[in-house]
Amino acid sequence: MEVAGRIELDGIFGSAYRFDVLLTVDGRGMTTKLTQAGPSSPAAQEIAQPFGLPGLRITDLAADLAYRWGTTPADGTPVAPSSSTAMVRGTVLLGRAPRPGEADQRLACAARLLLCDGAAALFDVTLTADWSLGAFAAQCFTGTAATWPSDLIEVTLRAGSRIYYYDPAYDPARTLRAPDGTTPHEGFTIDAPLTVTLVVAVDLHGLVTVLPDPATHRYDRIAASLLLEAPVDLGFLALAGTERTGGTCTGGPALTLQSGPVRRAALTTGVNFLGEAFAVAEVSVTAAPDGGRTFAGKLTALRDQGPFGLLNRPFHYTTHPDREPEFGVEGWPAFSSAEDLVDFVSALGSLAAPKADSPCGPLTDLIAHQAFSTDYTISPSAAAEGGDLVFGLAGSCRLTLIGSQTPLLELDFPALTVRVPTATRWTDLPRVLTEGIRDGAARFALALLRDPGKTALFLAVVIGPQAVRVAEQLLCDGLVGEAVPEATAAAATALATAAAGGAVTAAAVTAAVAGIAAVLADPAYRSGGEPGPDLGTPVLRHAEYADGAVTVRWTGARRAAGYTLAVLRPDGTSLAASSLGPELSGSVPLDPEPLPAGAYQVRVRSTRGELLGPWSAPLTLTKPAAPIMDLTYHQGAALTISWTPAPGAEQVAVQLAYPTGGRLANTTRPAVVRELTVRLLPPQNGAFPLGTALPGAYTARTRNLMPGQFPGTWGSAALTVLSRPSPTILSTTQAGDGLEVSWRADAPCDLVVVDLTTSAVVATATAVSGGRAQLRPVPALVHGRRYNVYLRADQDGLGLSALVNRLFTALAVPAPARAALRNEAGAVTASWTAVEVPDAATAPTYTYELVDVSPGALPATVSSGTGIVGTSAPAVLAGGSKLRPLSTYRFQVRAELGGNHSPWTIAPHLFVLDLPAPLSPLLSIDDAGIALTWTDPPVVTADAARRTLTLTPFSGPLPAGAVHSLAYQAVLYCAGVEVARLDATTARWVVLSRTDGRVPVVGENYTARVRLATPDSTGPWAETPRADVLGRVQGARVFSLPPTMDPLVVTWTPPSVPSTGVFHEITATLDRTATDQPATGAARTTTSYTVHPATTTPTPNPPPALISTAGWRGTYLIRIRARTAQTTGPWTEAGSIRILDTGPV
Repeated sequence: MEVAGRIELDGIFGSAYRFDVLLTVDGRGMTTKLTQAGPSSPAAQEIAQPFGLPGLRITDLAADLAYRWGTTPADGTPVAPSSSTAMVRGTVLLGRAPRPGEADQRLACAARLLLCDGAAALFDVTLTADWSLGAFAAQCFTGTAATWPSDLIEVTLRAGSRIYYYDPAYDPARTLRAPDGTTPHEGFTIDAPLTVTLVVAVDLHGLVTVLPDPATHRYDRIAASLLLEAPVDLGFLALAGTERTGGTCTGGPALTLQSGPVRRAALTTGVNFLGEAFAVAEVSVTAAPDGGRTFAGKLTALRDQGPFGLLNRPFHYTTHPDREPEFGVEGWPAFSSAEDLVDFVSALGSLAAPKADSPCGPLTDLIAHQAFSTDYTISPSAAAEGGDLVFGLAGSCRLTLIGSQTPLLELDFPALTVRVPTATRWTDLPRVLTEGIRDGAARFALALLRDPGKTALFLAVVIGPQAVRVAEQLLCDGLVGEAVPEATAAAATALATAAAGGAVTAAAVTAAVAGIAAVLADPAYRSGGEPGPDLGTPVLRHAEYADGAVTVRWTGARRAAGYTLAVLRPDGTSLAASSLGPELSGSVPLDPEPLPAGAYQVRVRSTRGELLGPWSAPLTLTKPAAPIMDLTYHQGAALTISWTPAPGAEQVAVQLAYPTGGRLANTTRPAVVRELTVRLLPPQNGAFPLGTALPGAYTARTRNLMPGQFPGTWGSAALTVLSRPSPTILSTTQAGDGLEVSWRADAPCDLVVVDLTTSAVVATATAVSGGRAQLRPVPALVHGRRYNVYLRADQDGLGLSALVNRLFTALAVPAPARAALRNEAGAVTASWTAVEVPDAATAPTYTYELVDVSPGALPATVSSGTGIVGTSAPAVLAGGSKLRPLSTYRFQVRAELGGNHSPWTIAPHLFVLDLPAPLSPLLSIDDAGIALTWTDPPVVTADAARRTLTLTPFSGPLPAGAVHSLAYQAVLYCAGVEVARLDATTARWVVLSRTDGRVPVVGENYTARVRLATPDSTGPWAETPRADVLGRVQGARVFSLPPTMDPLVVTWTPPSVPSTGVFHEITATLDRTATDQPATGAARTTTSYTVHPATTTPTPNPPPALISTAGWRGTYLIRIRARTAQTTGPWTEAGSIRILDTGPV
C-alpha cells in the first residue's frame, strides 16, 4: 500500500513549513519520505534563525524513515527482530549574508543524520563552498572580511570538505556510505581539502578522526592526517608526496597526528634533497622553544652516490621567528678520496711569495724531490646558511711516498667550509666538496706549517736537498716556528745516513722522525713562531774550531733574513766576524796558532735589512796551555814521551823528530794515557838515508787538545841517543806465512821488513836476543815481490847501531805432491813429484826428514837430507842400519828456493814388515819357453787355490789395522839385463816372456830373481842359478851289434856351446808308419833311455847303447838332445833303423 500527501507544520521557529510525504507499506515493513515543499523561491523554503541563532539558514530539509517488521520463520530459524532507520538531511548557511560587492564568507554545507533503531549511526556535514576561517571570523566579529589579511595567514576549507560521525556498532552490516560513496571511518572525522596561507599558500587534505576508548567507549582519542597537495620547498630540501616523477617526488607530504595512550605526530613525506628524490620518510614536527617548528626525519638515498654510498642519515630542519632556519644531518657519512686535491708544494710556494719590502726572497723554484700521493678521509657536516647548504669539512689527509705502503705523515683538516648553492644537484655534491678542498689548499698548507714536526719531515723527505733553505725562508716569512729549520736539518741528515741507494725507506723515515723529535724536545725552542714587529734572538747550539775556521750552529730567529757571527778575544775585543745568510750555521776563518792561551767567546745575532736583533748568549772556545812533558830513552831502541795534561784536555798531540829533522812520530793520544813510546825505526819519507846510523839528538813536543776547541800551545823536550856497532845478517828464510831472520851481533837487535813495491813496513821486532827472530809479516809476503830486511843493534839502552839490510825476494813455493816411502828389504827409498815455481830461473832443491813414530816411544828423526836434486832419494840411516821390523815411520819433504820454503808434504806412514826370501828358485828353458819356480818360505801360508798369501811375522804380532796385500814379484835377466818383469802373483811358478817378444837364442844365458812384496815393503831377492840356451846335437849315428842286434849303439857330437853340467837324452820310438813291418807276430814297441854324461870327446867311449828288454823288432825312430839342470836343447832330426828280431816273440 502507498499513501502520498503533504503536511504543514505550523509554529516551528515562528513559521509554517510544508513537507511532501510518501508512505509505503508492504509485508516487509513501512517506509516514509518527507521532502520540504513550498513556493518556487528558495528563500521561501529557508528555515531562518532556528532556535534564535543569528546567521543560520536551513534549506532543502528532508527525512527518510524505514521500519522493518519482525518475522518468525516457520522453518525454525532464528527470529528476525524488527528494526528502524531514519535519515534527516538538508543544507545549512551560517554567517552574515554578504553585502553588495562582498564575497560570501558564510559556511555553506549539506548535512545528514542517520539513525538506526533510534541510535545515531552516521552524521555528516559536507561543505558546498570554500570556507575561509580567518575571513569568516573577521566578518563575524568586525562586520567585514576585508579587515583580515587573508593573503598572509589564512586557513580555507575547500568545497567537498566533510565532517562526520560514524558508529559501526549500529551498522553491523556496514551498509552506510558517505555522500561520495566511500565507507566512513569510525568515530568523529573531519576529511577536508585545505588551503593554509602562511605568507605562501599551501594546499593540503586533512583527515581528522575522533575515536572512542575500546574499554570505556568514551571519545577521547584523535587521529589526524593532513596531506599537502604541493611540496614544502625549503630551498635545497623539499618535503613532497610519495609519488616520483622524473627523478623527484611530486605532490605534498602527509601529516599524521594521534592522541590517546600512544601519542604520535609524524609527517609522512617524500624528500627531494638537492633536486633528487630520496626515499619516503616519516618526518616529525615539534615546536621549537622560540616558537618555531622543527622537522626531523631521515634522508635515505635511493641509489649509491659516489663516496657517500647509499645515504641513510637523520636530519632536522628548524624554523625560527626571528632568524634564519637551521638544518643539520646527523652523522653524515665520512668518505675517502685518493685524488691529489691539494698541491702542497705549490701551496707552500704561494704562501711564501715575497712582499715588496720582504728580504726573504721567493720560492718560485720549489719542486718535489720525492714523488708522493695524497689521500683524504673526509667527515662532512651539513647546515643551512642564508638559503644555501653549507658543509663543514673535517677529516685527515695522508701523504704517502710513491712505492711505500706506510703514510709519511697524516694531517688533520683545517677549519674548512664549503657553500653549496641551492641549485646544486645531488650528483654534483662530491665534485662541489672536492673543489672546495682544492680552493682551501692554502689553509691545508698553513695547517701543515703549524706543526713543526710534520713540516720538518715533509720538507726533508719531499723537498729534499733544498729542504733546509726552504725552512729558513719560511722562518724568515714568519710562517713556521723557530725549531723547524734545525728539525729539518736533523731529518735530512738522518735520511742521508739511513737511505739505501738514495731511496727513502721506512727505516730512513723512522730515523728522520727520531731526529726531529730530539730537536723539538730541546727547551731552547719556544712554542709559536708567529711573526712580530721585532727580530727574534737566536740561541747558540754549538761552536767548535776545526780545519782553520770557527764553525757555529744556532736556532732560527723569527723574521731573520740573515745572521752576524762574531768571535771575541779573552778581553772582549773583536777577533773575527762574518755576515751570513738565513742559514742556521756558519763559520769564520781563523788561525789559532799565534793566539795566546785563554777563553774566547762566540756569539750571533739576527739581521733583516737594516734591522739588527740582540746578541745571543755566548759560547766559549778555549785554547789550553802547554802540557808539562819529559823525553826518555829505554831498552828496545825506544823513546818515551810523557806529559801532564791540562784540566779538561781529552787528547794530546805528540810529535817526535829525528836528529836530521825527519818526522818519527806525529799522532794524538788520550790525555789520560800520559805517555807515548816510539820505536826508533828507519824513516820512510827519504829524509834520512837508509843505512846511516840513527843516534843523535831527538826532539819531542806536545800540546793539549780539547774537542772543538782551539789547539793548545806547544811544549817541547830533547834527548841524545849514542851509537853502537852494527850486526851481520846471516840468512833470511820464508816458510808459510812466516819469515825467519838470523844474524850475528853482540847486542839485542831491532828488525824492520819493508815491502819495496809499496814502501810499507810489513813486520817489526824489537830488542830480540839470540841471533834469530821469527816474524809474521802483515800483510803476508807476496810472490815475486822484493823486500828489504833492516837490522840494527841496541846495547842495553845505551845507544843504537847503524842500519844494515838484506834484500829478499819472496817466492810462493808449492809443496811437493805424492810423497811416498818404500821399504826395500829394510832399506828406505823416498819419492815425490817435482815442483815448479813461477818466474823462477832455477829449479828448487828438496829437504826431507824420516822420523820413527812407533807407538809407545817418542818420535825420533833417524835420517834427514838437504839440497837434494831430483824427485827421489834413499834415506840413509845412521851407521848404515836398516829399518826396524814392525816399526812405524813418517816421511816429510819440502821444496826450497832462494830462502823460500814450501810447506811440508807428509807421506803416508810406513809400517815395516820383515819379509823372507822365497826358497829354491829355479829357471828352466825349453821349447815351451822360460819357466820360473820356487818354494814358499815357512812364514807364508797360501789358501787352497793360492788366491791369497798370509804372512806370519818372525817376531811380534801385526798392529791393528795393518793390512797388506802379500804377493811375489819376479824379474828375468839376459846376460844381466832385465828383459821381463812380473809385479804380483800368488803362484809358485810362472812362465816369463821377454818384453821384446822374441824367443831365447842359442848361446844366451838367463837368470831370474823372485821376492815377497806388499804395496810399501819388499823382502830380499832370491836368485836362480844361471841357465844357458843349448844348441842341437850333431853327427848322430845308430847301429846294432850282431849277432843279437841288441843293444843298439848311438854316437853323436855334443852341442857347439858347451855348458856346465850337460847331459844327453836319447829316445827310440817304434815307427808305426813304416810299411816293412814283419807280417808275423804282434807288433810291439820297446823304448829304452840310456843317459850318458857328456865327455870332451866328440863320440862317447864306450858309445852309449840302448838296451831292449824284449828285443828289437821293426823300424825305429832315434832322437838325441842335450840338457842341463835348467836347460833342455832341441831334438836332433829323427833317424831310423830296421831290425829283424830273431828272438822270441
